[in-house]
Amino acid sequence: MNSPNLSEIQELIESILRKAGTLFTEPTERYFSFKTFNRADVKEVSYLGSAVVTTLDVLVQDFIQARLLEEGYDTFGMMAEEDTALTVYFPQHARFQWVIDPLDGTLNFLSGQKKFLQYIHDRFGKENFESYYQAKPEYSSTILGLKGRGEQMRDEFLVCGIYFPFTDIFYTAIRGEGSYKNGMRFFQQKSSGQGLIKTNSPLFRKLRGKSERLVKAEGAGPTLIDIAERGEHTYLVKEAGIYDTGPLSLIVTEAGGAVTDIYGDFPCLDDTGTKFESFLASSSQEKNLKAVRFLRDEFKFNFERAI
Repeated sequence: MNSPNLSEIQELIESILRKAGTLFTEPTERYFSFKTFNRADVKEVSYLGSAVVTTLDVLVQDFIQARLLEEGYDTFGMMAEEDTALTVYFPQHARFQWVIDPLDGTLNFLSGQKKFLQYIHDRFGKENFESYYQAKPEYSSTILGLKGRGEQMRDEFLVCGIYFPFTDIFYTAIRGEGSYKNGMRFFQQKSSGQGLIKTNSPLFRKLRGKSERLVKAEGAGPTLIDIAERGEHTYLVKEAGIYDTGPLSLIVTEAGGAVTDIYGDFPCLDDTGTKFESFLASSSQEKNLKAVRFLRDEFKFNFERAI
């Protein structure tokens, strides 16, 4: 198979993600009814939220997969967060693979749905309502990337895009050609300070209180885009899902940043091919190495055992 035209694929990614974004911004009642979840066995607010998000996840993912098939990319592989019927049409061991995260920022999305919030407030009380309300719907996004096998037999992302439908902002990158925001190339604003080390919820709960530099991230999408544009902080994740961190790592590196594992080496995928064993993103290789040394020195023992 010949190498794909990455510029054409970049344009296709933008077209698909912008159309998929309407599934977020149009009234949710068009796609599902909240009466479905008004059942006696709905005991936890998290269950209700998961039901709503899973519905939209599958809807957006099916839309993206169908568009890729329509455009003639049925010989490419597919890695998608939700398992749907269309996945069977994609060869899993193809030279090139699409990677889809249909909804990055679950709580952020739910906080943008007024009817959902009213339901949470009425049924589950003020405390649960406020926990959802504090999220930021503008951080919700859809991510689509294309990866292939590089010269060193490593999986490398070749082109990617992330679309924030609530703010109508589209970021993209092509390997070797830079990162772009709404069509304009941007370069990272280097930060001289070490900054905070932001991490996801599971890891933050394990490391809470061990260092003031460790804080909870708002989510992979907004955190990595912030690193790509401003470069002030570092993002740390153990067992990071490829669906968001993989494509977005290309935007970080093409803007001038660096992505490694917690030892400063190339981040490797696990045996499933769906997770990086560890993931560390910063504004530069130097800053990443400083973060590696900080993690090693701060915990005084093998970092793998610490978490």
